[in-house]
Amino acid sequence: MRERGFTLLELMMTVAVAAILVVVGIPGMRSLVQNNRAAAASNSLVSALNLARSEALKRGTSVSVCASSDGASCSSDWAQGWIVATDSASGTTAPAPGTVIQSWEGLDGGASLSEANGNDFVRYQASGLSSAKRDFTLTIPDCTGKQGRKISISVTGRVSVQETACP
Repeated sequence: MRERGFTLLELMMTVAVAAILVVVGIPGMRSLVQNNRAAAASNSLVSALNLARSEALKRGTSVSVCASSDGASCSSDWAQGWIVATDSASGTTAPAPGTVIQSWEGLDGGASLSEANGNDFVRYQASGLSSAKRDFTLTIPDCTGKQGRKISISVTGRVSVQETACP
């Protein structure tokens, strides 16, 4: 009668091949996770900007996206979160938030978000145009390669996202 099963040598070879596959696969997986974190964070801001623009057009009034730490009023740190709210101010003056349309929580995992000129708001006029051109930089911890993001808003209100090299 013949015995069935694996020999010790066969088992050791299987474990060795599995270990090699794990060692080769983990760096690629880490990069994939980092890219997804950056994309998710930038998509969150882009959705807020698109909502603000569409609400400005729909309501026929100014709507702003501003940094917010409490989900109800404007602050200065984009990484703490942001809100979309109706806005009675105009031009480049600080927003005067009225009705909060939607709020977003801060970025997870130590990611940072900043506007190139230090602005803490983006205002869309009733026409859907932006009050000024804005450029945001998003950086995630342990950023490598092109895992950074540049989020740009043109004066026409169009939002675009580019992958950028990490600082």
